[in-house]
Amino acid sequence: MVEHNWLLYIAAFACAFAITLVTTPFAKWLSVKCGAIDYPKDRGVHKKPMPRMGGVAIVLGFTITVLMVNYFDKSMDSRQFAGFLVGALLIAGLGVVDDMKNLPAKLKFCVQILAALIVIFSGTRIQVVLWPVTAYLQKFSIPITLVWIVGVTNAVNLIDGLDGLAAGVTSIAAMSLMVLCIMTGSTTAVGLTAALGPVWASFPETSTLRKSLWAIQALRSLALCLR
Repeated sequence: MVEHNWLLYIAAFACAFAITLVTTPFAKWLSVKCGAIDYPKDRGVHKKPMPRMGGVAIVLGFTITVLMVNYFDKSMDSRQFAGFLVGALLIAGLGVVDDMKNLPAKLKFCVQILAALIVIFSGTRIQVVLWPVTAYLQKFSIPITLVWIVGVTNAVNLIDGLDGLAAGVTSIAAMSLMVLCIMTGSTTAVGLTAALGPVWASFPETSTLRKSLWAIQALRSLALCLR
């Protein structure tokens, strides 16, 4: 039976929450400085300009926290962890540039695939499916993991309509996954999901989250693969 490091889990959650909360005003300021503003439009729901780079705060909170978790919990392979972090930051960086420049969809899709492949070939793959039946993926492991990462990264874009909605859904999913990981004994995954759960720390500045879905979903999709 795995002994859970409850103190580490609590520290990860608190650290991510504090960093995200403190850096959200910075993300809002950075959006204004970089011109990453979502202006009111016919299909929009807001009546005033909204900053688009709220994901910067989430990325800072998550990245610093997982580095701390990895320092105290050595159960994750260093090569696998490096690939996970590089892939996540690559997609997050893509999102920042896209917020400023509105990149072509094909380019974004290619970068997402590249990031997913970095994660996959560093050792993170979906090896087994437990529902609806238990199945070992074997040679299908790489393509299924690729589709999963890219698919989940884009999925929440479909519910992008209200301020804070994507962050709220992602936070609930991350916390639910954390509970499942505690039940299955995966200490690394518990630490990662605990670090991602407090994305709602940005709710006091919830308008900055409106266009931060790349950062949120990139990190969530990679964390799901480590369950």
